[in-house]
Amino acid sequence: MSALSKEQISSFHENGYLVLEDVFSADSCDKLKQRILILSNQLDITTHPKSKFICGNEEGNSQLQTDYFINSGDKISYFFEENAFNEKGELTGPIELCLNKIGHALHSLDPDFKQLTHSQIIQGVARSFNLKDPRVAQSMYIFKQPKIGGACLVHMDSTFLHTNPSDSLLGYWIPIDDATLENGCLSFLPGSHLTHPAVTYRMERTAPDQNKLGYTGDPYVYPEEGWVPVEVKKGSLVLIHPRVLHRSEANVSSKSRHAYTFHVYDP
Repeated sequence: MSALSKEQISSFHENGYLVLEDVFSADSCDKLKQRILILSNQLDITTHPKSKFICGNEEGNSQLQTDYFINSGDKISYFFEENAFNEKGELTGPIELCLNKIGHALHSLDPDFKQLTHSQIIQGVARSFNLKDPRVAQSMYIFKQPKIGGACLVHMDSTFLHTNPSDSLLGYWIPIDDATLENGCLSFLPGSHLTHPAVTYRMERTAPDQNKLGYTGDPYVYPEEGWVPVEVKKGSLVLIHPRVLHRSEANVSSKSRHAYTFHVYDP
């Protein structure tokens, strides 16, 4: 795949997302899954702040956990599921089955993730959207664990990643497992990026000199109707507009829903 067609680009601008099938091989996906298992087991849990990631509720974390989150932009950092620890602070299972995500600099610090992130396929997509000098803002591997993988609340990516203009940001989402209704595939509200032309709800530091997070502005109002679940096969590529509203339900199945995602922007 060297470039997107005019029809594909038009569909993206109309709906706020685009699904491309059979972009990455099964071997490429398996390679990343094997690598993430190695990284998971390299973590020394005795020195970790046991930071949890609850999608849409980052401000609920403790001060130490928020420090860990804010300072993770140039590191490979580990975030656990809400119920990953028992009352004694011990993991409730193998570490690779308790993690919510690993981020946010896999694209630059790990050779396997770096290779895929900077591949010709990814560069070709960026050129299709006329990104002149594309940079990777952040990356993360999302586990969506069987049975305990939590829901990700309705959001737009521009709430968390600020660019000017907001359209200069582009999300790439690669399923490492098949993403289905049962294991919590993405759902989109098509065209919602057009009804929300301005980013009015943002996550920011509460003060410039403090490592505390909070939200400014009013949360987005959205209908309950019109949502489209997007089931995709392993190795697909989902492109996400920074202002389109999307979400995912909890994983109630016995199968994982691993995904690698990152955002590219034009400075």
